[in-house]
Amino acid sequence: MKLGFNLSIERKTLEQVQAEIFEYQKVSTDVIELSLTSLSGILEFPFEKTYEAFSRFKYKSLHLPVVTGDDRSNNEFLIYPNRKVEPYLKIIKKVAQDIGINSYVLHPDQVVDFEWASSEFGDLLGFENMDNKKKYGKTVKDLDSVFKKCPMAKFIFDVNHLYTNDNSMNSAQSFFDAFRDRLTHYHISALGAQHDSFTKYPDEIVILNGIIETNIPMVHEGYKPEYGNAREEYELIGQEIRKRVQ
Repeated sequence: MKLGFNLSIERKTLEQVQAEIFEYQKVSTDVIELSLTSLSGILEFPFEKTYEAFSRFKYKSLHLPVVTGDDRSNNEFLIYPNRKVEPYLKIIKKVAQDIGINSYVLHPDQVVDFEWASSEFGDLLGFENMDNKKKYGKTVKDLDSVFKKCPMAKFIFDVNHLYTNDNSMNSAQSFFDAFRDRLTHYHISALGAQHDSFTKYPDEIVILNGIIETNIPMVHEGYKPEYGNAREEYELIGQEIRKRVQ
């Protein structure tokens, strides 16, 4: 099993981010995702002081911005391309190059110019399937149209998002069969309010039925560092994954 956690810089000091990376690397250095889903803090954060820590991880991904800031009551969803985002993307692309990512993560419902996306992010571009709140990007048909526009793009299979559309998880096989050759990593998490841990919501462990290929990297998007039980969460998921391959 290749499992790791996502890491956000939002409303965190450098010391908090470094401590979080250290906690995760004690559990596993297989996978980590730098989650820059908000523009907040990107221009000011000293990313270069985290490069050594990131270098210890084997598989690294970077989630591109989704919203403008950390004010959840007055937030703007980003549409690409977007001139407002250009100075942020300049920093993000340098960070991605410096830490040596394997894939970007972009939401297909944010993109109006897929040719631009392919040109901007090249063969590191990846799209994930979306949750039931989105109008586009949540079906095999939607994603097939995306990949026809971006034939080099990778697929990130978010099994939490799939669960919001199909709580039986039966359609996981259809997504896997359609895009298995593009599959670069999974996003996993319990649902909770949106993304959460399986130790907190054990009844939602059925979400892991979406993991068809168990040697593909997995990024846990629902664990929160304040829980303080990353090892327990990792071991619970490992136990469940092993059941599914027996």
